[in-house]
Amino acid sequence: MKLILIKYSLLLPLLLFFIWVGLTIIGCISCFMDVGDAFYCTKYCAISKTVVTLILATYAYFFGRAVYLNRK
Repeated sequence: MKLILIKYSLLLPLLLFFIWVGLTIIGCISCFMDVGDAFYCTKYCAISKTVVTLILATYAYFFGRAVYLNRK
């Protein structure tokens, strides 16, 4: 049980870091392409919220599944 908790507690910060790096790269590319403020207020925010929510929900599902299967 401890191994699963350690593995998943190290995985979440790693996932969030890669999400942050990806969003930063997308933001920098769009800044260099001069897309304007409307992009950040509409599409960029919607995409980033959706991606972060999906990844955290998937993480929670797999964590719960791993804990449940380990208890059997």
